[in-house]
Amino acid sequence: MNTALHETDIAKTTAPVTTCQLKGSLFTLTVLLIYNSDINQLEKELQEKVKYAPHFFQHTPTVLDISQFKPAEVPDFFSIQACCRRLGLIPVAVRGGNQTQHMGAQHAGFAILPAAKEEPAVKKTVTIASKQQRQEPSARSPSAQSQSVTADKAPSVTETTSKAKNKIITKPVRSGQQIYNGEGDLIILSSVSPGAELIADGNIHVYGTLKGRALAGVNGNQHARIFCGRLEAELISIAGQYKINEEIQCYSQDNHLQIYLEHNQLLIRPL
Repeated sequence: MNTALHETDIAKTTAPVTTCQLKGSLFTLTVLLIYNSDINQLEKELQEKVKYAPHFFQHTPTVLDISQFKPAEVPDFFSIQACCRRLGLIPVAVRGGNQTQHMGAQHAGFAILPAAKEEPAVKKTVTIASKQQRQEPSARSPSAQSQSVTADKAPSVTETTSKAKNKIITKPVRSGQQIYNGEGDLIILSSVSPGAELIADGNIHVYGTLKGRALAGVNGNQHARIFCGRLEAELISIAGQYKINEEIQCYSQDNHLQIYLEHNQLLIRPL
């Protein structure tokens, strides 16, 4: 009997231990839409865009959208990768293009993502275009976004959900917290700290000061709005159109503002 017990103990101690687990998840990603393979022009234009928000784009995982390339044109993915990294972006995947272009991307170590079926919702998008293709700087239009980010709710956040599937947060949203509601409005009865992120398919209401990021209409709802008592946000976005802090600093002294889309332009107006 002692021998049997001893063998059982050995079996328990030598049982395999799980060291990893694969899980699916969704993340906010930057999409870099590239129109041609002119690396020098790419770096010049991208540098101009990044300099307005250097900290915002540092160490940012980025998807390269090559859907505008000609079918016979295979981008120099190694050069594009080096260019992005010099400016702080970290390219991780490629979207769009054909099989030949995908082979070149995979050779450079990129993952391949499926092409977007339509103009999506929440990614930050840096567009590299010709002069005729450039958009007005007042509202950047992401070419591709398809993320809804499911947030881990911190224990300190108190929330309730109404029959209309609106989510109400009764305590301040602190740095590092991410609150998501994909089925209605997101209502914050307090303030939002820098580094916090609010994401909703509907409207976003912040009764206090908005200092983090607020992304409304993430599933393409262009009628969504953002309301806040005071605007000091790092980023605001509605259905993919967004502005960063440097573009909205002039509103930091104003109270009770609303942000909405009109003719694809992101507007900020008093309530």
